[in-house]
Amino acid sequence: MKSFVFLLLFLGVSAASAHSWTPTYFEFRPSHLAGVYVTEMTLFNKREDATYYSVEVRDKDFNSVSFRTSSPFYAIEYLEKQKIRVYVSQKDLDKALYICSRSRFPAGTKASSLVSSRICSKVRP
Repeated sequence: MKSFVFLLLFLGVSAASAHSWTPTYFEFRPSHLAGVYVTEMTLFNKREDATYYSVEVRDKDFNSVSFRTSSPFYAIEYLEKQKIRVYVSQKDLDKALYICSRSRFPAGTKASSLVSSRICSKVRP
């Protein structure tokens, strides 16, 4: 119980910041490539301490699903946004339920806060 109270107090006095990942509910549409579907997401960096982000596609059990983007990592400066296209093959389309963005820190980074944030969007029901 003491640990829980301490955690609540700690979270109450520390500034929580995260990035923004939209839309909340996305839809895949056919791309210009046969058998490949695409959706466009927007990442807005609201974290002063994070510049690098990666994308993940997950199934209902949060296992990784095969996908492609233009880059494995995106460098997005504080208060900037970037559109990211996510491609999934037709064979993996039924498995792809979540698309997540995650803040990343280069190896050897010495920041005051190395808390990685992950935000997920869900396929439109």
